[in-house]
Amino acid sequence: MTANSTAGEYAGASQGAIEHHYDVGNEFWKVWLDPTMTYSCAMWEEGDKLEAAQRRKLDWLIDGARGASAERLLDIGCGWGALLERAVERGARHAVGITLSPKQAERIAGRDNPAIEARVTGWAEFKPDERFDAITSVGAFEHFARLGLTREQKVASYRDFFARCHQWLRPGGWMTLQTIAKGDVAFDGQGLRDFAYIVKKMFPESDLPHPADVFAAIEGRFEAVAMRNDREHYVRTCEEWLQRLDARWDEAVAVAGDEVPRVYRRYLEACIRQFSRGHAGLLRFVLRRVEPGEPFRFGGAS
Repeated sequence: MTANSTAGEYAGASQGAIEHHYDVGNEFWKVWLDPTMTYSCAMWEEGDKLEAAQRRKLDWLIDGARGASAERLLDIGCGWGALLERAVERGARHAVGITLSPKQAERIAGRDNPAIEARVTGWAEFKPDERFDAITSVGAFEHFARLGLTREQKVASYRDFFARCHQWLRPGGWMTLQTIAKGDVAFDGQGLRDFAYIVKKMFPESDLPHPADVFAAIEGRFEAVAMRNDREHYVRTCEEWLQRLDARWDEAVAVAGDEVPRVYRRYLEACIRQFSRGHAGLLRFVLRRVEPGEPFRFGGAS
């Protein structure tokens, strides 16, 4: 989303800020992410390897949005396209992703799959030609409000986002959302240092929502049918990423230089502490589009 988007003063991170984090070179990400290049919290079960845990997460989000049976699915903040590809594999007829990262869109286009489409745009500028049957959004909501806004301003921005999602969904549609959120444990000294590093080095124009902000933002438009806080899953995911980066350090330096791997290693260490100490949480929502004047029917969440 650009600074002059229709969301006005409530605009989130600019395209430049997103590129700062994500466009450090696709070859660097390939070194330490799983083969699908899924860069968000996995969903773990005992004995999992990273790829299986990431696939379980994608399936949970697709299932919650009823995406496998969708004629048209929208993924807001689509990354390198793992969810788009998985949704189509499972039966979605057409999957559209939006991202502010040209490098991510370039990789998706390189798949040459006519059922998958990526557009370089923010949600505030996005103008689809048709409605969608399902919407997913994974790891993008964190960038929809800038640090320094009041809580009321942030919620106003989030409400604008959900108003658009409501418009883009067909009646009876479902949406899933995954986002990092502020935790209930106050920062200690190390937590403050980690937070400052993340803001300065990684996400200079982003801020996290409080869990209650999401509920305030969906009011009147979506019903929260399910929610889970999986912060411990993000501890494990970041630990796995860090181990993979360390194990292939020379390759990371070869494709990205000395500085980028060092910055991301420090970032992953900070994230492990943030999630393990409860300074941050990881929320996953299943949301049902509310139809004006239509009562919810028992069994609709099945």
